[in-house]
Amino acid sequence: MTSKIEFKLINVVPHRALRDKGHAKFAIYEDDEQVNWLWMTNDDINANIKEYPDQREYLIQGLI
Repeated sequence: MTSKIEFKLINVVPHRALRDKGHAKFAIYEDDEQVNWLWMTNDDINANIKEYPDQREYLIQGLI
């Protein structure tokens, strides 16, 4: 059985992007349980959109 992965945007901090840091903070859920959170750059977000296309509408919220 495959786990369901979901991304939920916590916040976006534009000044982190100016310092070449991840600017979008996402909570990561596996089978409806939060398992982690992480900061993502636009490149990270786009890579995750390719890997998890069903999560596109949630991931694009973090793009700046």
